[in-house]
Amino acid sequence: MRKSIIPKSWNVSPTIRQRVGEEAGRQRLITEDGEILVLLHTVPTAQDKGRREAALFWYDGQGNWKSSPYSGGRSELRTLVNSYQKRLGELDASLEAV
Repeated sequence: MRKSIIPKSWNVSPTIRQRVGEEAGRQRLITEDGEILVLLHTVPTAQDKGRREAALFWYDGQGNWKSSPYSGGRSELRTLVNSYQKRLGELDASLEAV
């Protein structure tokens, strides 16, 4: 099986694992047999120079969420969304100051 950014400790279905490579790639949602894998990017900075850091969120179909690179599961997803909202607010404020 090819390498994947999905943590080895996650019992993700083989069909989902096969669809994910070694890099973040496009942001997307994959569903299979009651499982959900959400592949997002952390909030980019100017220093990233086009490189995207993956943020993964997996729902196992049994009511459990896991996340990577930070643990916290579903609450970590909420934290990431809030980070995007905060950054958008900062960018809007800087545009209005011009």
